[in-house]
Amino acid sequence: MARHTAKRANAKAPKEPDAVHMLKADHKQVKQLFHRFRTAPADERRRIAGQLFAELEIHTVLEEELFYPALRRAVTSGDDSEVEA
Repeated sequence: MARHTAKRANAKAPKEPDAVHMLKADHKQVKQLFHRFRTAPADERRRIAGQLFAELEIHTVLEEELFYPALRRAVTSGDDSEVEA
């Protein structure tokens, strides 16, 4: 039993998503919403447009607060590893 507890204590916590992966997922979400908007009946477009605006605001925050600062740190430090926020 102590052995099982030790294994659990040594297990790594899930890694936080980095800025690049978050932006890629956001791009996918926005693309899907644009596709839904283009194919939606007129009465649904207003609701989908509202979702698009919200997603684009989130995207802007991800870029400004996570991605760009992480990119600046990586460039100024000369770090060749993946950019992480």
